[in-house]
Amino acid sequence: LYVFDDIGSPLHTSGIYHGCTSMVQALEAAQMWAQGAPRDRAVMLITDGWPTSCRAHDSSGNPLEDLRTVLDEMRKNKIATSVLGIKHASQTTDDARTMYDTAFGPGRYGIVGTFDELRLELPNAVRILATGHIHRSEKRA
Repeated sequence: LYVFDDIGSPLHTSGIYHGCTSMVQALEAAQMWAQGAPRDRAVMLITDGWPTSCRAHDSSGNPLEDLRTVLDEMRKNKIATSVLGIKHASQTTDDARTMYDTAFGPGRYGIVGTFDELRLELPNAVRILATGHIHRSEKRA
């Protein structure tokens, strides 16, 4: 986990508190970190939530639009990015998929059913991200 002491990072963004998902600011901080060496760095977002806060700068005023903008910027900058969603116990799998489809786009994320499953699936998710990142780097070389 990296936390940057820069304007726009989660460290100095108001409104971040337990119980909310500050994924937009987290992804912006990860983007700042990764864009310094995109061939050597990759980002994995693990979330059980929905974007509830906006960018610290250049915000649309809509958390979902800001999330999509940051993800589009990361793709444009060729930053390998992977998303792993965790289903809430109170959600059906279909409800979780609908939520993550809306946030990240159909097929642009992996999903696990519980935090216990995350423990088992995380090594595989990291392996997939790393393998994809290596293949992309080889193509650019």
